[in-house]
Amino acid sequence: MALSADEKRETILAAIAAGAAGYIPKTSQSGVMLEALRFVLSGGVYLPAAVLEQRASERPGAVAADVAQRSSEDLGLSPRQVDVLRLLVEGKSNKLIARDLTMSESTVKTHLEALFRRLSVNSRTQAVVAAARLGLRLNPL
Repeated sequence: MALSADEKRETILAAIAAGAAGYIPKTSQSGVMLEALRFVLSGGVYLPAAVLEQRASERPGAVAADVAQRSSEDLGLSPRQVDVLRLLVEGKSNKLIARDLTMSESTVKTHLEALFRRLSVNSRTQAVVAAARLGLRLNPL
């Protein structure tokens, strides 16, 4: 979890790309901070509402329902894809994901490509943000 006074979108996304499971601006109310920590501890990725709203509005045809919580099954993700996404959210590299899941790096890449398609994203950071935006809870192995 990152806690910072910097609320720039680039900084928030950089923290997520570096492996943070969430980003809480210091200007947040204590109740928001507590809920963010609970959400992250339950397997979610917390991002400030402004970043989530901005990401949704950047996509053509985005609707408010995008922010509703969804299950991985709703998105058509296989259990193995969920495992890969969970480790991606933890900031692990393809090599570490492959080790943790006892699979080859090329299999990890294949799962990532499928995840990117399902989440309509083009990068690892965008996948983590999409998981947060969708409210996906990724339970530990």
